[in-house]
Order: sequence, then C-alpha cells, then structure tokens
Amino acid sequence: MNNTTVSFVCNIFDYIIYFILIKNLINNERKKANHSILRSLLPFTCFLFCQIVCFYFTDIYKNTLYIFLIEFFTIILLLYLHFRPIFTEYLVSISLAYFFLFITQIIFALIVSLTGFSLTTNTTSIVACFVTLILALIITYIFNTQKITAIFCNSHKLGAIALISIFSIAIALSFYFKIDTKSFTNSAIIIFVFVVIILMIISISANQLITISNMTKNLDAYNQYMPMLDELILNVRKRQHNHTNEIQAIIGLMHTHRDYDSLKNAMSVSLKHFDNDKEPEYLLKLNLLLVSGFLYQKQCYAKKIGRDINFNFETYDLHTKVPEYELIEMFGILIDNSLEASNLGETITIMVNSYDDKIEFTTKNSGHILSDEEYQNFFIAGYSNKPESAPNKKYSGLGLFTLRELVMNKYNGTISLWNEDNDILFRIVV
Repeated sequence: MNNTTVSFVCNIFDYIIYFILIKNLINNERKKANHSILRSLLPFTCFLFCQIVCFYFTDIYKNTLYIFLIEFFTIILLLYLHFRPIFTEYLVSISLAYFFLFITQIIFALIVSLTGFSLTTNTTSIVACFVTLILALIITYIFNTQKITAIFCNSHKLGAIALISIFSIAIALSFYFKIDTKSFTNSAIIIFVFVVIILMIISISANQLITISNMTKNLDAYNQYMPMLDELILNVRKRQHNHTNEIQAIIGLMHTHRDYDSLKNAMSVSLKHFDNDKEPEYLLKLNLLLVSGFLYQKQCYAKKIGRDINFNFETYDLHTKVPEYELIEMFGILIDNSLEASNLGETITIMVNSYDDKIEFTTKNSGHILSDEEYQNFFIAGYSNKPESAPNKKYSGLGLFTLRELVMNKYNGTISLWNEDNDILFRIVV
C-alpha cells in the first residue's frame, strides 16, 4: 500500500478507537438511550467521506499539518455531536483517549525497535493501530472506564484541570512539530520549562478557586441555617422557663391542698393545661451546628405540611470527610423524598449514626413493596414514580440521581434501598 492509503486506513482505525473509548468513558446514563447501529454509522460515514475527499480528491494529504487538523478535529466534532455529553466530561474523555493512544503506540514502537522486527514503516503503522484497537476493546470490556472520568469530574476537579491542560499543551506541541520539525528539538527545553510553569500556575489558581468556592458555600450555608439554630436555642430557653413556672405551680398546689385526694385532682387539672409541646433540644447536642439547624428547619417544615419527623441518634458525635454544606444537600434530598412519599398525619423516622469517620443516615417512611423495576431505576436521572398530579412533578427524577452522584462517585460512599413490610428505607454512608 502507498503512503496515502496507509494514512487513510490509520485514520479510520483512530476514529474507531476514539469512538470505543469515549463511548465507555462518558456517563452511561447521559448517553442517548438507543445508540442504534445506524446512529453510530452516521458520524462514521461523515468522517469516511471527509477523509476520502481530502486524500483522493485534493492535495491536502501532502501537508501533514492539514491532515492532523482534519483527522483530529473531525473526530472530536463528530463524536461530540453524536454523544452530546457534558462538555467538561467530554474534554476529560478526549484527553484520556488521546493519552491512551499516545502511550500505547510509544510502547509498541519501543517493543518493535527492541525486538528488531524488520517491518516496513507502513506495515508497522497499521499493525500499531490494530494492536491499539484490540487493547482498547479489552480495556473497555474488562474495566468500568466511566469511573475514571467520574473521579476526575467529581472527586478530583484539580486533576481534571491538569489533565485537560496537559492535553491542550500536547496538541499545541503537535501543531508546532508539524509546522517546524527542524527547530522543534532545539526548542524542546524551553517548551518544557514553559509547560511546567503554565501547569504550576493553573494548579495554584485552580486550587485557590476551589478553596474559595468551598468557603463561599460554607458561608452561605451558615447564613441560611444558623438563624434556625438560634431559633431552636431561643425556643428551648423559653421551654425551660415555662417548665420552671410549671414546677413552681405544682409546689404551690402542695401548700394549698392538704389532703391527698384534693391535691391529686388539682394536679390533674393543672397538668392538662401545661404545654406538652417539646422542642427537639437534643439537636443542640450535635457537634455539627449546620446540620442541627438544618434538621430543625426540616422538622418545622414537616409540621407545617401536616407531617412529623422522629429523630433517632445513636451518637451525637458525627465525623465525616464530607463538608457540612454537602451533607445538608444529601440529607435534604432524602428527607424531602420521604416527606413527599408520606401521607398527611404520618411520621417519618430518621436514624443517625457515626463510625469509622463516616456518617450513616437512614430515612424510613410509609410506602409500598418496591418492584424490580423501581429498584433498578430509582437512581436514574429523570425516573420518578410519583403520580402526574404530584406537586413539582416536572422537576422530579433528579434528586436521587444527584444523591447517587454525590455519595458514590464523589465520596465513594454507599447507598441502600429496601423494604420493611410496606415501609421504604433509604440509607447512605459517607
């Protein structure tokens, strides 16, 4: 085969490899539900047509820079239009796929040179592409590569920024090499120093931005929930003051009624008029002040809509690596879900425990026996088993999906869902 045909075949291999890798790197639930063979063939046909025109009907193939531009950016554009992923997620996926191809083919070249195979340049290129394709298929079959993307996008945003930055620099260097091959080696040291400086600046800036963002979220949460904690403290103090007055009233009855029967009747009458409404003062024992204020707000809200919340704390000393503002988001999703599922006048139970530097948070509310479909789909984006007449039905189906993203992907926690008779229980451990 001549050089043109070899380049054409290698480009097709590259497209297929990128397609396989990106398909398995992006979030499975955000991919379109039905990627039929015809849907997949459409961007491939566009790519094939573009390559045929460039290689066999124009002189563009003689310029390696143009070929690089056409091959790489056509692949990126067509695959983005095909999968329609979140942009950051797509950049991370493209970066990972690019480095996979780069590293694999370098290793292959080293093996060929060390073993001394007398392969022609054209044959070596095609064999390298074929081996890379086989490795891509094996890796995507054995490993859940989407977890790698999730780690960069959710847990290690700084790593994602660094990965995308290195990828961008690598692409820029490739352009420079295609434009000026002779001076590339002489400029390598200067380019390397600039790359290191740029990465350091990006890393420091990104770290500061993340820190500022976390501090802002914490401050917003304090501004929102600390007044609720102040209200709880004030109500508990009022309740203690009333309790003191009630005790004084009971003591007074002992002085005005000398016989047992009259004292008993008087105390029965008085106790009926005493305020039996108790504030959840035990929330003040929690070491997480924001969580205390948040849970008190939710209990007040539950009473307002004709429901009640019963808290059961195994310990008041809670420890976790999750920031309080994100704990509140997780707990809020579970509590709101339970309140929406419960009926008027019912009580939902919340059980809280902490061990091994993790918090276990469980909600229990009345419901029904869950079907296999519900078990499978509860945490999928857009799925909701609420009736069409339910309030905010159009916004349903995102809460539990967001919860799963936070708990499992960002903090490597666990989520459990099960039935106890007709009651539904959710548990997260983070």
